[in-house]
Amino acid sequence: MKFLRKMTYAATIFCVLCVASVASRAADKNQDRVRNIVDSATRAVMVKDHIPGMAVGITIADNTRVFNYGLASREPRKPVTDDTP
Repeated sequence: MKFLRKMTYAATIFCVLCVASVASRAADKNQDRVRNIVDSATRAVMVKDHIPGMAVGITIADNTRVFNYGLASREPRKPVTDDTP
């Protein structure tokens, strides 16, 4: 009986780890997809409107991400960062 219980626990843990691994890979693919969409849209606006730099923040399902592009200041050349006012 103890052996069966240990095997059940081991199988349960294995299943949880497998699900977590699949979810993690899906999250990575979604993050890459979001990044590509934001990059494409932001760079197009920056080129069209001659914007030297910008930060874009998005929230999806309580997950907030910030993407930084280009320069916050041309003189001196300072990139846009998470700390740019």
